[in-house]
Amino acid sequence: MPRQLLQWSGSCLRSLLPAFMLLFLASTAQAAGSNDAAAHVDSTDRPVDLATYCRYFRTSPYCAPKLSGDDGGPRLYVIYFDPEDSAIRPGEEAMLRSALAAAKLETRAPIAITGHTDRLGNEEEAIDLSVRRAAAVSDWLIEEGIERERISLSGAGYSRPLLPARDGGKENLNRRAEIILDIF
Repeated sequence: MPRQLLQWSGSCLRSLLPAFMLLFLASTAQAAGSNDAAAHVDSTDRPVDLATYCRYFRTSPYCAPKLSGDDGGPRLYVIYFDPEDSAIRPGEEAMLRSALAAAKLETRAPIAITGHTDRLGNEEEAIDLSVRRAAAVSDWLIEEGIERERISLSGAGYSRPLLPARDGGKENLNRRAEIILDIF
C-alpha cells in the first residue's frame, strides 16, 4: 500500500511540475519587469463587444442567462399572426424582444425570416401574405436597430405547415413568421 501511494504521488507531482514552473516563471518575469510599461498587457488594450464579454463572464448582470440545452447553434423565434393579416399582434412583442436581444448580442450572426400562412385562397395569395409577414417582422427589427444587411426574407406560403390543416384549412400555428438567428 505505501509503495502504491508513493507511485501515485510521484505521478501527480510529475504532471503538476510544468504548471508550477510556468507560474514561477510568470511571477519572476512580472516582478523583474514591473517598471516596464511596454511589457504590461491590459484587457483594455483592445475593444471587446458584449458577445465576447458574455462568453467569458456568463454570470454578469449585463449578459442574458444561458438557455437550458443551449449548444450555441441556431435559435428559432416564432411570431404568430391573425388570419389573413400581416400586422404584428401586441402579444408577440415579448418573443420579438427575445429575438432582438439575441441579435444584438451576436452582432455578426445572420438573421433569416420566413413567413408562413394557413391554407387559404390560392398559392399566389399565400406566398404574398407570407412575404408580407416576414417583411413586418424585418421592419420591426430594423426599427429597433438591427442592420438591414443581416436580414434575409422569404415566404413559404402554406407549403410548410407546423400542423396539418383541420376543418376548412385554417390552423392558428401555421400563421407565423420564423426568425432563425444563426449563432456560430
